[in-house]
Amino acid sequence: MSYPLKNFAPRSLYGRFLMIIILPTVLAQMVAVYMFYERHWSSMARNMSSALSQEIAYVVHRLEDTPGTGQERMLHNARTDLGITIAREGSDALFAPGMKNDPPPYNEDFETYIHQQLGDGIAVAFAYPENDNDYIYLRAVLPDNHTIYITAPRKRLANPSTYIFILWMTGTASLLLFVSVMFLKNQVRSIVRLTEAAEKFGTGQDLPDFKPTGAQEVRRAAIAFIEMRERIKRLLTRRTQMLAAVSHDLRTPLTRMRLQLELLKDKKTASLKDDLTEMEKMLEGYLDFARGESDAKTEEINLARFVEGIVAGYPQEKSRITSAIPPALSLRGQSFALKRCFCNLIENALRYAPHLWISTEPAGNMIAVLLDDDGAGIPYAEQENVFQPFYRLERSRNAATGGVGLGLSIVRDILHRHGGDIRLETSPRGGLRVRMTLPA
Repeated sequence: MSYPLKNFAPRSLYGRFLMIIILPTVLAQMVAVYMFYERHWSSMARNMSSALSQEIAYVVHRLEDTPGTGQERMLHNARTDLGITIAREGSDALFAPGMKNDPPPYNEDFETYIHQQLGDGIAVAFAYPENDNDYIYLRAVLPDNHTIYITAPRKRLANPSTYIFILWMTGTASLLLFVSVMFLKNQVRSIVRLTEAAEKFGTGQDLPDFKPTGAQEVRRAAIAFIEMRERIKRLLTRRTQMLAAVSHDLRTPLTRMRLQLELLKDKKTASLKDDLTEMEKMLEGYLDFARGESDAKTEEINLARFVEGIVAGYPQEKSRITSAIPPALSLRGQSFALKRCFCNLIENALRYAPHLWISTEPAGNMIAVLLDDDGAGIPYAEQENVFQPFYRLERSRNAATGGVGLGLSIVRDILHRHGGDIRLETSPRGGLRVRMTLPA
């Protein structure tokens, strides 16, 4: 079953933890703000617009019933007590066409309330200049065709505590998220260190200072990893010791058999000598395949100088090898094991092809080393089989036409221990392309 939202989820554990923290917090803030706006802000805005419209309507209606001398006192009281300024002369420029004469967007109820309070006999126009954030302006035409201009504070229609409330909610949420992120980093850091230790151990490196840290579950996983690492090391050590003993025990009878055949001086023993030679080569190849270099130390290797040194070891074949590797390219690995890897591949190519080209190309966070030759190549159906131990395309088992069938198996084993891989392809040179990938 596929989940469409899975494609939008963060890939890293840290990102997913952040999403788990941020999403509920943001949703809770949105719900709180919405409820506050609906229940508090809207209610307060309606009450404030209703109160201001009632005060304006009260002053306007009293002006109609008050003699000339009492009007000035009433206007003075409205200005000082209510903050409402009413004048019989004003600037019509505020109400000219093209001005922003619509009701304020933050309180659309004010227009309705002012019309209700003043009545149908009084025409009202609004003005809210964009360059004046402190006042609102109204023009009212009375039934006797007199015009009055009303100025009222804009804060009478907007509740400033609303913005303060939102600011406090945003500030506290940001503070909580910051604290959560700091704690989350500490928790994820232990998982990242465990991952790095596992990756380095898988590529033959070691972390002697690695210690379990973090939460209890992460510590248990780290302790289990350390115990597993020690068991693997002991297993590899016992395997190497056992194979060394097997090598010693098998070489002794083979040496005695060779001496006895030499003493016989019989031409009929030639085939037996060949069998012994093949057995010795098979034994050496098997020991090289199984022994490995698990205890070798990793080091920084300049790939260009490394390959040049290997090619220099084939002075008679140097003219057949072309190497084009960037001089600044480097990687970490076990130099002795990688040298055996390159030597096996170079010897195979020189055995079956006239020329060999060595180059590199980027492969993400890996380095791809390409070995192209112009030989006969390997059939596609056999390209995976040749990595099997003791598998040979040439079935005669003749040592003159190849080894014992362990060269590519050893190469793959070395590359896997370094965190890389190997693949066979068709070369643009017409022969076989060997693509090796190693961590950069």
